[in-house]
Amino acid sequence: MLDARCSMLDAEKIAADSNFSATAVTTYTDNLAAEVAVELTGKTATDLRLAWNNSLVTTGAALEALFERTVKGGIHGIVSLLNQQIGHRGRFQCPGIMEYNAAHQNDHQFALFMHDRVTRIGEGTSAQQSVESIISTQVSPSANRLIISRLPNAISDNPGLHSQLSDKAGTDLPPTVYYQDRPVFVAASGFGTLVNNACKSWVLYRCHLVDVTASGIAFAELTAAEQQLLNVNFGTGGKYAGDTIPTSPSALP
Repeated sequence: MLDARCSMLDAEKIAADSNFSATAVTTYTDNLAAEVAVELTGKTATDLRLAWNNSLVTTGAALEALFERTVKGGIHGIVSLLNQQIGHRGRFQCPGIMEYNAAHQNDHQFALFMHDRVTRIGEGTSAQQSVESIISTQVSPSANRLIISRLPNAISDNPGLHSQLSDKAGTDLPPTVYYQDRPVFVAASGFGTLVNNACKSWVLYRCHLVDVTASGIAFAELTAAEQQLLNVNFGTGGKYAGDTIPTSPSALP
């Protein structure tokens, strides 16, 4: 059994003064799985940093989104159901891991785990197609994918665990040209037209990508471990215990 974490972010570890609303700038945060990912990939910890970039309009009269930190440090993305512009999104990426993902897309399975809370659902039938995480080709990503992951389109009274096992299908994704949003607020790459003005508002606490095959651990066992961690983090004395959201999504039509 091996530790085979590819990438990991924990919102509480990101500096409180990080500006998720800024546009035309990429900001970096440490990959908390870097020590392991360096061994898996041969890359450096700097290569494997997580990158945040945002193209959503967050100022002026026609806001597409508002970003805020919850009381305990979660990242709350409040998404307009009226003003979204196709192709605009706020997302984390880990470009340094993609060569490894591409090299093992046919002989390994990967698992994505997110600790999250949905605060407002998307509207309309297309809201069911809203994607919060994706690793795929840039052509017909639904059919040519490694992972496409959707949070439930239902409001969460409490934070929960979302788990997704990769289901490689279609054309192989190249190691340098791909869609990779992990995770994303508003429409994931390749889905903008389909789900425009139908995306969820939600809080991100944790996102973790694991090479299940390399780990030698069953997906069910990995999922149980993530659930146990969520229970600790949100239980009595946990770092996210009693977390509250400063702004209701209703503040942004």
